[in-house]
Amino acid sequence: ILTSFDLQRIVAFNPNLAHPLLVNALSKGDEVAENCIEALSYLPPTLSSFDVLGRLLRDTKAVYDAANGNTTIADIVRLDVLGRFVSNAVRFLEEAEADERAGLVSDDHLAQGVQNVRDDHSLRISIADIFTQLCRFYNSLIKLGVVDPTSDIDSAEMITFTLSHARFEEANSLYRVLAAGRF
Repeated sequence: ILTSFDLQRIVAFNPNLAHPLLVNALSKGDEVAENCIEALSYLPPTLSSFDVLGRLLRDTKAVYDAANGNTTIADIVRLDVLGRFVSNAVRFLEEAEADERAGLVSDDHLAQGVQNVRDDHSLRISIADIFTQLCRFYNSLIKLGVVDPTSDIDSAEMITFTLSHARFEEANSLYRVLAAGRF
């Protein structure tokens, strides 16, 4: 049995293995799928997390879900995971930025916490890199048609996020895409 901690580490260290493993778990349609959905919702905002979620959001494997009936892996992930994942990523980044501004942590300390849940110090990324990656991930979801930029449900949180972080070029680019769908 895999725990949510195991899933986070598999996603972090081997996204190529994580995708088929998660597809299989989500296909189970029982407690295993629920645990998997919960674990996916709380993945750290890293490139490997974005990669795995992107793959799952494009996966058209047909499955039966008790809540939704006949559906696909992509639909389950979009309905049950994506919103919580984005909210948690935004909250994580805003808390990390606030801690850094308050002088509670250095940039290296933040990077250590986001380094794909690794215990070593081999991968260091800055807050700006994480913001950029999140904006690029969300922009790619819009381009793929996974997220509707005209929908308040899909885009309200990201509009607020991009406006509050307008100093980042990627945030400005994403805001332009989100605003273009509204006006």
